[in-house]
Amino acid sequence: MNGGRSLWRVGLAGLAAALLAATSFVSPYRPTSALLSDTQAAGANVLATGALAAPTSASASVAGSSIVVTWTATSSTFATGHNVLRSTTSGGSYSQIAQVTPRTTVTYTDSTVSAGVTYYYVLQAYYQNWVSANSNETSAVVPSTPITLTTTGDDYLRSGSANTNDGTATFIRVQQSGSNRALVQFDAASLTSQVGSKTVATAKLRLYIESNGDNWSASGRTVDVHRLSVAWTELGATWNCPIDTNLGNSSADCATQWAGGTYVATASASLLHTNGLLGWVEWDVTADVVAMVASPSTNYGWIVKKTLETQNGRADYTSREGASNHPQLYVTFTN
Repeated sequence: MNGGRSLWRVGLAGLAAALLAATSFVSPYRPTSALLSDTQAAGANVLATGALAAPTSASASVAGSSIVVTWTATSSTFATGHNVLRSTTSGGSYSQIAQVTPRTTVTYTDSTVSAGVTYYYVLQAYYQNWVSANSNETSAVVPSTPITLTTTGDDYLRSGSANTNDGTATFIRVQQSGSNRALVQFDAASLTSQVGSKTVATAKLRLYIESNGDNWSASGRTVDVHRLSVAWTELGATWNCPIDTNLGNSSADCATQWAGGTYVATASASLLHTNGLLGWVEWDVTADVVAMVASPSTNYGWIVKKTLETQNGRADYTSREGASNHPQLYVTFTN
């Protein structure tokens, strides 16, 4: 009888141990900080203790108004795919914007970006509830739309008719005979407001040659642009005066004469003019525009003149009074 009771007790103890073991079971899928704890079969692979490999070589580039992100896939072939995360601050915090599958797909086009904003991206590999560490960070910015301003004032000055204003002419001219110089300016307030907080990448002064004297010599000659340093008006500027207050008396009616323009001595840019050259030509005035935006009150535009005014060469550029192809200031941005 005692022996029967002992066997009975042993049986109960075994059953209790089995129940305790069952309630202490730990799932092999428990994620811990992107580590795959324990070992679990997944297809032909085995998830051994260690990290789910992060994708590498993340790169971002601009395509039109979108940003294309590419990367090298995680080396963990059992991974389902990749998460795409984005931030507007380098180093994060990041928000997930997409989940890309299968694992072999290694590109994503982000079309939800705004021009002028820098976006930072990282990638993660994922499998079920696990994610890898982040890839390297990459960034890109869709440049702000370029702006094109048309001139608000242009004129040309003639040393042979020093008190005559040509602000209503349909062209502005440079030439040797009776030295001619062209003036152009753009609205300072409009330039400043349209640039705003953006960073100027390039700025080009663009003029349209409608007539060429074809007397520039076989090798051509250069035409310079200089930044003007005093205020002038389209209907008041003459060779003698920046603003002549009485154009009808053939005299210089201004407090301070400027003898063909007051301008920065060093040319902002030069451009070779050759025989047969027609259509749009441009000078790089990036440094001038950056300075004008920083100090709008010093924006008086430019004077266009031949480098060597004693030598032949004539070009007529269409003025704002012309039918089309008016002088332009074309500005692009880095952000």
